[in-house]
Amino acid sequence: MRAAEHADPPPDRPVAGITANAASMAASSGGDALAKLVLAVLPAPQTLMLRCLFLLVLLPPLFALTARRGLPVLATRRAWLHLMRFCLQFASILAALTALRNLPLTTVTTIMFVAPIFIVFSAVAILGERVRMHQLISVALGFIGCLIVIRPRGDGEMLFMLIALFSAATWAISMTLLRLLTRTESHVVILAWSNGLLMLGAAALAVFDWRPLQAEIVWLLIGMAVLQVAGQWFSMTAVRIAPASTVAPAQYTQIIWSTIIGAAVFSEWPAPSVLFGAIFIVAGGWWLMRGERMA
Repeated sequence: MRAAEHADPPPDRPVAGITANAASMAASSGGDALAKLVLAVLPAPQTLMLRCLFLLVLLPPLFALTARRGLPVLATRRAWLHLMRFCLQFASILAALTALRNLPLTTVTTIMFVAPIFIVFSAVAILGERVRMHQLISVALGFIGCLIVIRPRGDGEMLFMLIALFSAATWAISMTLLRLLTRTESHVVILAWSNGLLMLGAAALAVFDWRPLQAEIVWLLIGMAVLQVAGQWFSMTAVRIAPASTVAPAQYTQIIWSTIIGAAVFSEWPAPSVLFGAIFIVAGGWWLMRGERMA
């Protein structure tokens, strides 16, 4: 194997990594809300394809600046890893969009909170990271809080809840692979490969059910693209500077944003169980920060 694939990871900065991942979650919540609005009009593959297209339209200045500095934009020695991550992302995003179309924003968000559980254990299997006790306690507290919010039940929404759970699992593994990529690849290379492959994959499905675009939908898609760039950048920064299993519980902060946005945009007011579950979620984040400072 090439020497680049054995490059030493950068020094860990856990608190900064957790902060960056929390910022990524705020951007993701805004993007999810815009996606839910778009999905009321467009199919999931077309929504994903157009989001990636508008995102790539925003990136040429960054690509040009990178090229002028003599740095790669598309050149990579790990195309196979980009392709593997694309397959996971593609499945995860389409599943999430399907769930968003059929479930309340807060329900999808809370189900996605099982992702840190998958990240912690996939980081052990794929990255060989060592998981410490305070990380496990933090994940457990956050997961208990999410269960309180979700209140699992056996009604007609269960199928879409399972689809959301599948999205969480595949997203978690893709995040673990992202940390491998950030050891040797720049943010620009990862953004170009990720969004280019997603656009092509979604376009292959979108042609079978293409809907006409309205002006207001275009603006929503542009907003989704902007928030996607911000979310991806913060996410890549988080896993570059801290272990995946450390930054994972910061995803729980997304419940705060999705609750606020759900109430403001979709009139989805949080039940008392949401507030009670948030206590566990915040406790998990506090315990993680405390443990990282003492480590």
